[in-house]
Amino acid sequence: MLAGLGITLAALTLGRIEAGWQAGFPSALTFDLRWPRVLGAAAAGLAMALSGVILQRLIRNPLASPDILGMTAGATVALVGTAIIGGGSIHEVGAGSAILGSLLVLALLLALGRRHDHAPTVLALTGIALAALLDALVKVALAAGSQDSYAIIGWLGGSTYRVTGAEAGLLALTALLGLGVVLMMRRWLTLLSAGDDMALARRLSLGLARPACLTLAAALAALVTAWLGPVAFVGLLAPHAAVMLGARRVAAQALMAGGIGAVLMVGSDWLGRMALYPMQLPAGSVASVLGGGYFLWLLLRRRVL
Repeated sequence: MLAGLGITLAALTLGRIEAGWQAGFPSALTFDLRWPRVLGAAAAGLAMALSGVILQRLIRNPLASPDILGMTAGATVALVGTAIIGGGSIHEVGAGSAILGSLLVLALLLALGRRHDHAPTVLALTGIALAALLDALVKVALAAGSQDSYAIIGWLGGSTYRVTGAEAGLLALTALLGLGVVLMMRRWLTLLSAGDDMALARRLSLGLARPACLTLAAALAALVTAWLGPVAFVGLLAPHAAVMLGARRVAAQALMAGGIGAVLMVGSDWLGRMALYPMQLPAGSVASVLGGGYFLWLLLRRRVL
């Protein structure tokens, strides 16, 4: 909590200008530019972390996340396709297309996994294949060229640059609502993570619980993608880090992972603004670098030990 508060204060009060570093409460204009980005980044981190918690519990795999299983890719394809075909800006497409694209990928994932009774390994492999296919479709669409291709490429990094105060507030409200729903679903997630036999023995309806949890995970990832762009590694890293810190139960893992995801995204947004000043790096890209570096460090550390 103290780390999160410190990073949030730094994001709001510490910055760079042409003369060097500047610390102190910003002017009204600067504050109005900063707080939507900070709130939007924190909300995106919370939402992606919750989506990751749900998927890792359902798939029973600590490497499951909305970007790996194709839900983020589905939202991305829907947004990019709508922008290119409609000729509008990627930032004006809206969350509806993103949610629809993510849910279509989810429906395809469930349909393909039905033949194998939605086995966790099959769902994971199917999601990876779908994500790779959809990512290729996005690249093909961009290669075809459009007037908005440059803006789309910048958006694909997961930037908070264009997030307005209203969008940040709505995303934060949605993320907090998602947290409440996850806490209410904690019994479902606990039983599903224990295995289908245990869930059935406790009279849990798998036909209701699994699609409902997957829909929530897909919707959270789609909303973040709609307003910030694709954000990778947060949904993978935050739940994993929460478990390593001792959060084993669903409620504790959701709360801790949400906090870690929020701090990671706020810190990534701040680093993206400061690292190459006056140029800016997208928060999603910085988060991917930090997340990828963290997992490489874990692999090297375990190999050394």
